[in-house]
Amino acid sequence: MFKIFLFVSSLLLSNSSYSDDFKNGANIAEQITALLELILSPIVNFLAFLFLGGEYSILGYDLTLTIFGFPFLVLWLIIGGIFFTFKLNFVNLRLFTHAIKVVRGKYEEDSKDAPGKISHAQALFTAVSATVGLGNIAGVAIAIAIGGPGAVIWMMIAAFFGMSTKFAEVTLGHKYRKFDNDGHLLAGPFYYLEAGLIKKNMPRLGKYLAKISAYCCVLGAIGAGYIPRRFL
Repeated sequence: MFKIFLFVSSLLLSNSSYSDDFKNGANIAEQITALLELILSPIVNFLAFLFLGGEYSILGYDLTLTIFGFPFLVLWLIIGGIFFTFKLNFVNLRLFTHAIKVVRGKYEEDSKDAPGKISHAQALFTAVSATVGLGNIAGVAIAIAIGGPGAVIWMMIAAFFGMSTKFAEVTLGHKYRKFDNDGHLLAGPFYYLEAGLIKKNMPRLGKYLAKISAYCCVLGAIGAGYIPRRFL
């Protein structure tokens, strides 16, 4: 393992841009930034090629992967949102008023004995604080800069159908959540994919999809900070 680390380090240090920063006396923060960009840029470029319709150079050819002009990830999310919207009978409209009542605490008196450590409003604020930012601020700015003002309309349409997708995800997360021996809550796609598909007599598929979801979360965490910078 140590030999592999030395080999990779020597390859990175031999890179002209990073070695120039190193030789020119860049401070440690700049060196770390340059090293991370050197490592992550190829990964981000490849992921952008697969899912976001970005260009990827292979053997001198610039390739773009799109389906009917749509990046794969965008088309997948739109189709999923439309499917859940019709499958759940426009739940994003039917239960909108009910959702407002839940957040306002109308049903808290009936759920005092229910398990949980935070209120409905606190759960909402926690979810929003983890969501608003990269997608709702930086993503919107990038979309308008690249696609023009018309991108706002398409984002509103995508958000309308995305409400149904979010409802399905959260419902499954609540349905298949569990607690470990220390009382910690375990939930998310890693658990409901495996547990839900077991009930459909597809345990092997559930395990594979759960693992793929976990790997995609890691890749998403890596690319989340660098993919927006790629379009700036």
